[in-house]
Amino acid sequence: MKVVFVGINAKFSHTNIAIRYLNNELKDMVDSSFEEFTINEPLEKIVYELHKKDADVLMFSSYIWNIDHIRKVINSLKKIKPSYTIVLGGPEVSFEKESFLRTNPDCDYIIYGEGERAMKEFILYKQGELSIDEVHNLAYINDNRYIKTEEAPLIDMKDLSFPYEDEEALEHRTLYYEAQRGCPYRCSFCLSSAIKGLRYKPIDLVKMDLDRLIAMKPSIVKFIDRTFNSNEDFAINIIEHILENNKTNTKFHFEITLDRMSDRFYETLKKLPKDMIQFEIGLQSINPKTLKAIQRHNDLEKIKEHSQKIKDLGTIHQHIDLIAGLPYEDFESFKESFNYLYDFKIEKIQLGFLKMLKGSLVRSQELIFDYKYTDYAPYEVLKNEFLSTDEIIELKKIDYVVDKIYNEGSFKRTFDILESKYTSPFAMFEDLANFIDEKYGVDKTIKKENLYRLVYEFLKAKDILSDKLIEALSLDYAANVKSQAPLDFMPFTKLRGDKLHSLLRDEEFRKTYLWQYIEEKNKDIVNKVAIILMDGAAYLVDEDVERISDDYVQRYNLYKHRSV
Repeated sequence: MKVVFVGINAKFSHTNIAIRYLNNELKDMVDSSFEEFTINEPLEKIVYELHKKDADVLMFSSYIWNIDHIRKVINSLKKIKPSYTIVLGGPEVSFEKESFLRTNPDCDYIIYGEGERAMKEFILYKQGELSIDEVHNLAYINDNRYIKTEEAPLIDMKDLSFPYEDEEALEHRTLYYEAQRGCPYRCSFCLSSAIKGLRYKPIDLVKMDLDRLIAMKPSIVKFIDRTFNSNEDFAINIIEHILENNKTNTKFHFEITLDRMSDRFYETLKKLPKDMIQFEIGLQSINPKTLKAIQRHNDLEKIKEHSQKIKDLGTIHQHIDLIAGLPYEDFESFKESFNYLYDFKIEKIQLGFLKMLKGSLVRSQELIFDYKYTDYAPYEVLKNEFLSTDEIIELKKIDYVVDKIYNEGSFKRTFDILESKYTSPFAMFEDLANFIDEKYGVDKTIKKENLYRLVYEFLKAKDILSDKLIEALSLDYAANVKSQAPLDFMPFTKLRGDKLHSLLRDEEFRKTYLWQYIEEKNKDIVNKVAIILMDGAAYLVDEDVERISDDYVQRYNLYKHRSV
């Protein structure tokens, strides 16, 4: 018997951990393998590639981002070869199983919930070694009758295999890993609320797995644990192991709750070098009524305090989420949540829009709160009792501007001045979003240099353009668009030629301003930094901007006969 597990990922860099787990369970029993594709590949290519495998059983890992692709692929496969046994698993089909099976007859079986044990039993059934009633977590239609078998006990985490194979070419990829399953919280919008219990993989096994992951040199390892610091000793153990053993450029991504962070956890974070670890944090809302409705407790004072402590370290990227469309969160309430979070001044603000996920508590409350949402994945909210469709459209525009302008970190100096011109950060982003939408459209890709021109035009149109704002915009541009010449309204020039190289050869200058590049050659340095001249001053620009002392400006006559 030949079995192929199929993952259709959102991006090429992503990997599917589920199909690797299942393949590991079966590879000693049958001829099993896995295939990965992306949602950007032609459907016909996926169909033909899978057909060439000549498998008996095809098992698809189903999520909100790929379920529509899977429906089309299995429909084509069944037309080519009706004898294929098609099995779907994953969160997108583990709930509302009967309706899915009846509306998607090309799917023969669903394995719901945890699949490691059930898939093994299913193959034993296909081999004639078990009856179908002995297979756990199975749903199917037989003679128009819906049948669901008993759910198996939850797997012991020590029995989970290492998902990746050492010979896989996974360098620079995104790898997913789990050290725990379940969540201590029961947030109504999250599928983790449907999972009972909280289980941890033995820490010794986790450390062994981490060593293998690090050796593969991925760009990032994303822990899919819902609350990484639910057990602080466990989390600290993992971070310290990464700190001691990660000698590569691999980053590690964790979802944490800030109000659970202790001084001991913070002391561990202080040891970390820059950019080895990043945190994703769910704030979601600050509205007390909303938080109660979604069964979430936020200690706002602790969240802000701990976020600022992490920010002050200057080594850990923070990504904090808000969700539009939650119960009792109307437009004015969302503004308050946004303004509160913006004051953190962290690296990334994610404005999410509520997904009415199958199996989530909030989906069962659609009549209570008059939810309207798309019938197709990802089941995004269109409106509810508290938020109109027009208001969601307005928030979508603001989300675009926050993501393209704030989250890229490309306008820090400009925004530091600009926000003082507005009553609130939300008002600033709303005004800018409406301007960009009217002039350009917020559903288009905009080159970074064109964003600077749009912001300049915005400042001009609002009659708030000043020398300070032009200078700030120019410095932001110089720091973030190093390869391009200044735009026509920017009063700076880049130092080039002999004067630039003479300055870079100055040992005192190198030690003062280029200490992080001290071992590098000039030809390499000039690709990473720029020196700009503006209004009688000189600035060194790399990730940040630092004004160069007037002594060097005078010593090298940077403003006289300069080569620019």
